[in-house]
Amino acid sequence: RPNVTLPAEGTEVIIGLRPEHVETAAGDTHHVDLTEALGGVSYTYLTGPAGERMIVEERGLNRSNVGDRVGLTFDPANLYVFEAESGARVR
Repeated sequence: RPNVTLPAEGTEVIIGLRPEHVETAAGDTHHVDLTEALGGVSYTYLTGPAGERMIVEERGLNRSNVGDRVGLTFDPANLYVFEAESGARVR
């Protein structure tokens, strides 16, 4: 858990994570909607369990295919936290 001082309790925040800081993993929490192969990197477009959409950057030989179900992993130190109302970055 990253060391973050959040706004006052009850304040809504938005969590951000860059595509290159998320990795697909074994699991079935996200559906692969589209993959965009760009040579050394692919962008994988996902839909999560609540309908949220996100993009993950994939490198290497093993890449996701349209229709796959995948899990996600990331280092919490790479999270960005913003106050929802003002958009001000907290971390």
